[in-house]
Amino acid sequence: MERGRYPFQQPRGARTLGTVPQSEVPGAPPEATFLVEHYWPGIDEAGFRAALRRLEIAIRSARWEGLRLEHAGSLLLPGDEIVLSVFRADGEATVRGVNERAAMPLDRIAEVTASGFGAAGSDAS
Repeated sequence: MERGRYPFQQPRGARTLGTVPQSEVPGAPPEATFLVEHYWPGIDEAGFRAALRRLEIAIRSARWEGLRLEHAGSLLLPGDEIVLSVFRADGEATVRGVNERAAMPLDRIAEVTASGFGAAGSDAS
């Protein structure tokens, strides 16, 4: 098939993946680690899993906007009605924003020094 001057033209109606946001390009990790405390009366495992799905969607959206953010993990303490989440981000405002987008109750955000949770320079993972 002859393509002439434009050998790499896409067929009509073809979909593209778009460009990769800068936050998805390998580079320096986010600057700090944060622990988020969510006091959540009535939270159960099903609600926890649904919240984590919303959180991951909110994180992807924030990354597409160029924010550097990683969710290292979350823990459900059902007897205490608490969810604890660990994030790596460039600042508290980024962590607060992504939790608000995910409609997760937010009681406290504290910058922490982490060991494990995939922390940079950590021996434990």
